Amino acid sequence: MRKTLFDRLTPAAREQLMQEKSKYTFTVHNILESLSDAKYWSDLTIEQANRVLLYSNCDMFGVDRYTYRTLMYGDDRIIEPENDII
Repeated sequence: MRKTLFDRLTPAAREQLMQEKSKYTFTVHNILESLSDAKYWSDLTIEQANRVLLYSNCDMFGVDRYTYRTLMYGDDRIIEPENDII
């Protein structure tokens, strides 16, 4: 059984989301819910993917959230791949 995106969050991304949760409780709750429901990055809407990138502060660990590739396919510095697929 494939793990959810939430289960495959990298420790750095998870930590950043939890820090943001204190300021943006509702939004981060919705992000975590979306990640818990999705098994593939492509299961997320563009808005959900953008919010994951924005609120995980992914630029802090080298991810450029403004590229088409990152938005559409995710990044292994945010979500750990399973069978080479995010």
